[in-house]
Amino acid sequence: MFLEAPEWLLTAPVAAVWAAWWWRRRATGLPAGTSGVSLALWVLAACAVAVAASGPRIREARPVPVEVVVLVDGSESMQGPALDRARRVAGEIAAAAPAEAASVRRGTFARGLAWDGVEATLDASSTDAGRAVSLAAALPSSGARRRIALVTDANDTSGAVRTAAAAARAAGVPVHVVAIGETAPELVVASLDVPRAVRRGRTFAAGVRVAGTRPGRLACSLAVGSAPPIERAADFAPPGATLRWGGLAVPAEAHDRLSVRVECRGGSGMDTWPQNNARQETVEITGAMRAWCLDLVAPPAPVPAPVPARAPAAATAPSRPGPGPQCATLARLLGDTADVVPVGPEEVRRLATATPRPDVLVLGNTGPGVLPPVAEPLAEAVRTGVGVLFLGGERALSLAGLGGTAIERDLLPVFLTRREEESVPERAVVMVLDRSSSMTGQKIALARESAIASARALPKETLLGVIAFDSQPYVILKPGPVGDASRAAAALAAITPSGGTDILKALRAARAMIEPVRAVQRVVVLLTDGASNPKDVVETAASMGREGVQVSTIAVGPEPDRQLLARVAEATGGRHYWARSAEAVPRLLLAEVTGGENAPAPDGKRSVVPASTPIARRVFRGVDPARLVPIDGLDHTQERPEGVAVAATETGEPIAAVRRVGAGQAAAFTPGLEDRWAGAFLAP
Repeated sequence: MFLEAPEWLLTAPVAAVWAAWWWRRRATGLPAGTSGVSLALWVLAACAVAVAASGPRIREARPVPVEVVVLVDGSESMQGPALDRARRVAGEIAAAAPAEAASVRRGTFARGLAWDGVEATLDASSTDAGRAVSLAAALPSSGARRRIALVTDANDTSGAVRTAAAAARAAGVPVHVVAIGETAPELVVASLDVPRAVRRGRTFAAGVRVAGTRPGRLACSLAVGSAPPIERAADFAPPGATLRWGGLAVPAEAHDRLSVRVECRGGSGMDTWPQNNARQETVEITGAMRAWCLDLVAPPAPVPAPVPARAPAAATAPSRPGPGPQCATLARLLGDTADVVPVGPEEVRRLATATPRPDVLVLGNTGPGVLPPVAEPLAEAVRTGVGVLFLGGERALSLAGLGGTAIERDLLPVFLTRREEESVPERAVVMVLDRSSSMTGQKIALARESAIASARALPKETLLGVIAFDSQPYVILKPGPVGDASRAAAALAAITPSGGTDILKALRAARAMIEPVRAVQRVVVLLTDGASNPKDVVETAASMGREGVQVSTIAVGPEPDRQLLARVAEATGGRHYWARSAEAVPRLLLAEVTGGENAPAPDGKRSVVPASTPIARRVFRGVDPARLVPIDGLDHTQERPEGVAVAATETGEPIAAVRRVGAGQAAAFTPGLEDRWAGAFLAP
């Protein structure tokens, strides 16, 4: 203030000169009292003159600019007169903003927020005032103080407006609410109280809390799953009421979770927006596991009854397989932890759409042809969360014709390498040999020799067919029992190289040859050293895989299309080999054609050895391996990369293994639940 007045700039030097003069006079003998009084009078006079000339100067406070944000509720509960009045009130608020306000911004909110003057589509189906406040508070600021005004009927669907307003206030942005009176706050289902989990077979309770501002008659209905709704009615008085339901049961069709939904209706004048009158919660289902079990045994031969003379012979219905013992054994093993329900093949076919679905499907004896046609719905059910357990047995796994099928490819956690069946041949093999001009010399010679050696190594009852191909396929040997292999050897010795390479035509010829053949396992072995047009090749192979035909491929030399051949094998559950040199062909072809089955499966009891995997450590925690009961009845199996071993025999064959398939798991227990093993396991 002093520096801003020029009068003070003149007075200060004069006062300083006078003080110096006074000090000098005092030094020369002027009386101290006289000089002091004179000095004081002079200073007061100088100040009076300066004040009179300049007047008091007090700095005025500068006003802080204000940003005003006005938000109008545009939800469905604010349509009509309420919305018109809200817009009028918003206009009044905007007009009353200070003249020096930095900005006045207006918008409309419902489920989202749209600013005036900006083209946008607003979803009016619900009200999220909290989101509108958060967006308005987060707008870029120019340094002005922001204020938010909400013009609404207080019908907030999200329930987050208080939290958003508190956060805005903490950031220095106050929120003001102007309530519109044409519509009162609606009747709202504030909460639905249900347990987080319920046990199957037991009852539970549910409660609903309803809030509102008007008294009246309240009616609520509670639906548990697909069961009919249960009605409750009560007199309602603000601010809220609670209704309860007891003795609620888990519906039989519920699988692993259950939806509980409540809907409330108010009397006349109580409601404004029905969307808030319902609420739904999900309840997990625990308790006894639901297990379906399929295990079939052949019926005993019927004993003919004596027929009176001259009486017409009665037609007898064909006997059907009956339930086997493995399901009963499984129920004894699991006890109260699972509900084991015996089922037939028809239920397995409908597994993907069954209501209710089981938690796990246990598959024991089935017989050839039962499971391969339902491989895709079975795999889809597993991918969506149903577990499947494959058991060994008299007619299970390889004995049921699952080897080389989509079930082995997509579900089984083990490979099946030994298959036996009394009524049909165990194996049918079609060798498809490349005889194109690139196979000239040592390649074709070794291919012929290895094919002849493979034929001679096959069991006599094996069905063998041979196709040679270049740009066209040629049937060299029609499928038939290989016998002593002399017929096959003569046909194979006549193959000579010529022409181009067409793998698609060769596969189609192999499919036509093997389709009518009945065998537990049907295998096609394709040997080639070249590349081919890939169009439709993999698709043709995939169709063969769906029909239960396994295609394995052997690539010879440095130039074959290995990627295509690997995809062909993968599409059918087969194997792909690469013989970098022709010398490797005999060994690979022999191994694949014979399936490594020259040695019989080991007989007798086998010890159980836990695997060294995390799941095995959990399963066998606290178990002494020396006390594990030996098993027998083992189907010959081999480990596969996709499976995780749980237990094996002392010679390495998997006994138990699991495999993740989508949201579910597929497991295999290769011995099966035969009575002797189960009895020893259950013995004290």
